[in-house]
Amino acid sequence: MKKTVRVAIGTPDFPHSSIWSTTSNRSEVYLSERSSYAISKISLHSSGLSRFAINELHSKNRLDDRALSKWLRPPQLAPDWWMGVSLVFPGMGGRSILIPAEQCNKQVSWLIAPSEYEERCLAIFFSKNQQDLSFAASVLGLHFDWTARLPLEPNEKIDADTVWIASWIQPLEKIVSEQALDLTSNILIDHRGKDFSGFATAFKFYPRPKQELEKGFPPWFLVVTLGEDNLKK
Repeated sequence: MKKTVRVAIGTPDFPHSSIWSTTSNRSEVYLSERSSYAISKISLHSSGLSRFAINELHSKNRLDDRALSKWLRPPQLAPDWWMGVSLVFPGMGGRSILIPAEQCNKQVSWLIAPSEYEERCLAIFFSKNQQDLSFAASVLGLHFDWTARLPLEPNEKIDADTVWIASWIQPLEKIVSEQALDLTSNILIDHRGKDFSGFATAFKFYPRPKQELEKGFPPWFLVVTLGEDNLKK
């Protein structure tokens, strides 16, 4: 049975991000951004292979492999704990959002937006026989200010029974700041919003160095809110 958690950064009146959904379906987990979920999604498969891929409906002119990026599930971060993927939202998003807040008739958790000198992280964890995220937080040295959980059906490929979604705010890292500026500087959009097709955010995949992967840290996605003040004129 499918279960979904929806989360966004900011407030309904002044969103700092689009709505992101995490769905568990038996042993599989999927992440998608609301304005582009019909086009692409992130899949964290129980086989250990994760993908950021274009959906079949939009891949008629592509090769059989619809994946834009692939990665293998990192080793355990700690006993009975795995990380799936993480999203990073820098606090340097546009002050004048190109589209109004999305209307969603489902429950959405709105998280406090980071300041321009901070970033909010959203990470997916898998666990077995764990009641909360306190152990994972202690291993990582983090303080989660929001968490949610979804059931997972264990199988022979991933011996986990829960998927966790956790978020926290931390100081803005230099690499995130530089990559966010690079990402927005290469986007050209009609600022009147008429040709914007409803997209409110841009996101990009970044692999981890081998030494970080070996420690259990997965690849990450940079997510930037698009606004008139942070797009190329």
